[in-house]
Amino acid sequence: IFSISVQVYALEVPDVAGAYIQMAYDKSKISISNVNAGDFFGSAPVFIYEDDPDNGLLNIYTSFLGSDSSSTVSGTGNLATLILGTITAGQSTITYNSESELVDAQDNPVVLNGLGEGVIDVQ
Repeated sequence: IFSISVQVYALEVPDVAGAYIQMAYDKSKISISNVNAGDFFGSAPVFIYEDDPDNGLLNIYTSFLGSDSSSTVSGTGNLATLILGTITAGQSTITYNSESELVDAQDNPVVLNGLGEGVIDVQ
C-alpha cells in the first residue's frame, strides 16, 4: 500500500464563509487514511470530516471560527488535504458530488461554475 496526498481546492470563488464538500471515491482502489484542514479559511478553521468507506463517500465541513463567522474569503485556496492509501493497481477517480456547496456569511449558496474530479493512477 502506498500513501499519496491530494489537495482539495476552491478556484476563484467570491465571498465564501463556509464549505460542505462531498467527494466520491472508488473504495475498491483507494482508502481515506486522513484528512487535514487546508488554509483557505485561515490557520484555525472549523474542520470536520466524515469518511463513509462502505459507500466510498467523504464529507468535509469547514468554515471560519468564532468571531470570524461574518468573515469571508475570495479567490483560490486549499480547503483540505486528503491522505489516501492505495489498495490495488489501476486508475480511479475522486469526484466532487453535486451536493457540495460553498456559502456566504448569510448561509446563501455561492454559485459554482463547475465541479471537478481527480484521477489517481496506481501502477
